[in-house]
Amino acid sequence: MPIMVAVEVALPPIFTSRHQGVLMRRGESGVLKQFSLRHRYTAVGFVSFLFAVASCISACTDTTDSSTSNDQNRVPETRIVTLKPWTDKGLTDGFQVRTAKGSCWVSSELATRTDAYRCTIGDVIYDPCFSSQYSASLNKVACPTSPKEMQVIELTDPLPEQLNDEGELQVWMLILGNGDQCNSGIGAGPDPRGDLYLSMTCESGSLIWGNPDKSSSAWTVQASKDEKGPLSTMQVTEVYQ
Repeated sequence: MPIMVAVEVALPPIFTSRHQGVLMRRGESGVLKQFSLRHRYTAVGFVSFLFAVASCISACTDTTDSSTSNDQNRVPETRIVTLKPWTDKGLTDGFQVRTAKGSCWVSSELATRTDAYRCTIGDVIYDPCFSSQYSASLNKVACPTSPKEMQVIELTDPLPEQLNDEGELQVWMLILGNGDQCNSGIGAGPDPRGDLYLSMTCESGSLIWGNPDKSSSAWTVQASKDEKGPLSTMQVTEVYQ
C-alpha cells in the first residue's frame, strides 16, 4: 500500500483522474478492484513517463551530434599569401636556404609583380625570383621553391629592366587540400581540355587546368592525374602570389 501511494503521487494528473473514475465503482470486491486497477494504470503511466524523458534526451543528443558534424565538415577558407622574402635586415626568417651564383635576364612571366624576375643557375630556370625593395645594391634575389625553402641567387650581372606592370597579383604556387604542392609551369604544355589550359604541375604528377575558382572564400581548382585523365574539383588550402 505505501508503495502504491508513493507512485501515484509522482504521476501526472491525467493518471490520477482515471484512477478517480475507478474509485466511483461499487461492487462486492470493490476495494480489491480499485487497488488492482490503480496499480495497473500507475505502472503503465510511469513507463510512458520514462519513455518520454528518454526520447527527449535522445533528441537533444542527436542535435548536438549534428552540430558537431557540421563544424567538422565545414571547408576552411583558402589562405592567401603575398610573399615578401626580404626585410630591411635581409632574408625573412623561417626558410631553409640554399645559395648559388647566377643571373636574371628578364622580368618574371609567372608573377605579375615589379620585384619579380626570371633567373638561372647554370641551365636551371627559376621563376619567380624576388629582389629586395630595401636595397638596390644587395645583388641578390630570392627564389621560393616551396613554402619553406628558398633558393638565393648571388647575381653575377645587374638586374634587367623591369617590364611588369603590377595589377592583379597572379598565383604562381598553391597547396591542395591533400597537401600536394603545385607550381606554375614554364614552356609549352599539352593540348587544352576544352577551354582550360594547363596552368600548373604538382609534385605528385597531377596537373592543374585553368585558373582557381575564387567564387567563394574556399578556392578550388580543376585537376587531373595526367593529360588525359578525368577532371576533378580539388580544394585549395594556400595560394602564393
